[in-house]
Amino acid sequence: MIKLNTDFLRTVNGILKIAEFVLILILLMIIRFGGANHSALSLGSVNDSFLGQGTVVGYAIIVPAIVVTYLLGGNVSILEMVINLIGGVLFLVVGGLAIAHNGRIANGSLFAVGMLSVVTGLVFLADLGWLVKHTKFSFQTRT
Repeated sequence: MIKLNTDFLRTVNGILKIAEFVLILILLMIIRFGGANHSALSLGSVNDSFLGQGTVVGYAIIVPAIVVTYLLGGNVSILEMVINLIGGVLFLVVGGLAIAHNGRIANGSLFAVGMLSVVTGLVFLADLGWLVKHTKFSFQTRT
């Protein structure tokens, strides 16, 4: 029988992962239903929408996978740190683009996406900072 490491959810890293996932789910719902007549929300140009939707959907898959890894007994990896760095940058960019295009669209959904994306990016960067500060790395050399 598989034993889940639910203690992870009570750590700083676990709380940050839960916060990331909740923010991503909120963004996913706003982007999907925040447009006119509950259609998908455009983030400005086709390229901006592609970047925003791709980032949100991609991280809606990645973050739960990381949480499941921890629940199954996994540890911090360098890959997770890279994912946090890229996620932080991507969400900050998406937030900036959404806020920049907010003036052209009267719907408040775009401003909400912009602000929530910035907050999500900052949470990813905070998670990265916490991991870097509290993770001890050891490297093995082969001769």
